[in-house]
Amino acid sequence: MARPTQISPSGAGTAAGALAYIKLEQRLVLLACLMAFWIRTQRDLLADLKEAAEGFDASGRSYVYYRLEARGEKVTIPQADLSRYDDNIREHLHAINARRPEPITLRYFQYVAVLYTEIFLDWYFHRRAECFAR
Repeated sequence: MARPTQISPSGAGTAAGALAYIKLEQRLVLLACLMAFWIRTQRDLLADLKEAAEGFDASGRSYVYYRLEARGEKVTIPQADLSRYDDNIREHLHAINARRPEPITLRYFQYVAVLYTEIFLDWYFHRRAECFAR
């Protein structure tokens, strides 16, 4: 795969301006912002979650949830909120899969994206003053 090159104002790519490959998690501004609020160590978190199995266990908890729970103090989301977010994600995924011939499962990074959406919407609609005061 070719490395991306920087485009000069004239529109020509320049070899001297070649950009180094940047991982997706380093490009996501919202990810960094949310990490600052709820997760203390981004690199370790993503490396740990990468090892989580996809899907949910028999009790209805996602394997990513268990990984987050096991991180203890490193995850600053209150346990009750994390459980509620996991329940919401499972219910949304169940609704999406209800009419699909082949159900989808979320990879760890997809789960994290949906989790951040849950967190953001919870704070936006229920703790708006706290959300924008940080």
